[in-house]
Amino acid sequence: LLWFFGFMHIFDIGFNLYNVIVFPTLIGMGVANTVHILHRYREEGANSLRRVLRTTGKALSATSLTTMAGFSGLVIVRHPGLNSMGLVALVGLANCFLAALVLLPALLQVLESRSNPAPQEANRSPSPPSTP
Repeated sequence: LLWFFGFMHIFDIGFNLYNVIVFPTLIGMGVANTVHILHRYREEGANSLRRVLRTTGKALSATSLTTMAGFSGLVIVRHPGLNSMGLVALVGLANCFLAALVLLPALLQVLESRSNPAPQEANRSPSPPSTP
């Protein structure tokens, strides 16, 4: 949502009765996307991010893109309130989608690598034999 508010500020889109209605949808889609990725990741276990994104990522793509397509019709409307509602929905849903498919897996990868550090022995060069 921080990206979303930044976008609204940069493009001088104020809050109005129409675009405020979109916030629950954005929160719902963002939470649902995250829950689906996390649930599938916990089901599959460690080192499964590629498989999770191949399977669950397709479903998230379908739901996010169809919802964005539905709201995109409001962008071409002449009514300023509905127009801002469509624009806010498109940008917010795109942010939720990217956060779920890019930022969350990156965070999971970092956390996974920290919990399973590579052994230090593999990186060391063999020491010469000691002589008595």
